[in-house]
Amino acid sequence: MATISPKVFKHHKKADGTYNVKICIYHNDERVFIDTDHYVTGKKLTSDYKIKDVFINALLNKTLDDYRLTVGRLGKQLKLFSAQDLKDHLLSKDKVIDFIKFADEHINFLDSNDQSKSAANFRTVKNHLIDFLKSNPLPVENITLTFIRSFEHYLRAPKELKRKDQFGREAIKRGKGLGDASVHWYLRDFQGLFSAAMIFYNKPSVEIILIAYNPFAENCRPAAN
Repeated sequence: MATISPKVFKHHKKADGTYNVKICIYHNDERVFIDTDHYVTGKKLTSDYKIKDVFINALLNKTLDDYRLTVGRLGKQLKLFSAQDLKDHLLSKDKVIDFIKFADEHINFLDSNDQSKSAANFRTVKNHLIDFLKSNPLPVENITLTFIRSFEHYLRAPKELKRKDQFGREAIKRGKGLGDASVHWYLRDFQGLFSAAMIFYNKPSVEIILIAYNPFAENCRPAAN
């Protein structure tokens, strides 16, 4: 059974005299730690570095109870988890996945691994998504079949795009709507990015599926012009 408890380390004392409170997860003879936003001074610790600050303990207990409840709900599944898997699960259980943020990170990964062509294709479709949204955040659960159809209609329509030139100056580019071939390639790259997100966030081996719905898997005909 996994155990979850607060921990303060003597050797983690900061220059201002405070210590960061960590949450220790012990499971399968492994220990991993989650940093918290809580800091305590030496006066708020016992001689063996246990926290005696009532307010901090009250806040920590809420988090610990939530984590323990989540672990309890795993039941027999828990044996499939390493300590790191458990940490990742606790940190991601309430996480809103921003598809645009993932796209940036994935594109940077591809660039750093000599896959610049794929990175460029994904960057183009990411930029079109931002233009379509008029903002950056895109919760992954908002990507539905209806969203994809609306994005396709956007691609086919004439538009004005804001882009930076080689000097970093913002410029407006006016363009015609895209034809069937171009729309096909952009939707293909959109699907490729979505598939990469599913691979990154889902862990079937421990039955963690953070992105359960794949709208691109629905068998439907192309949208009409």
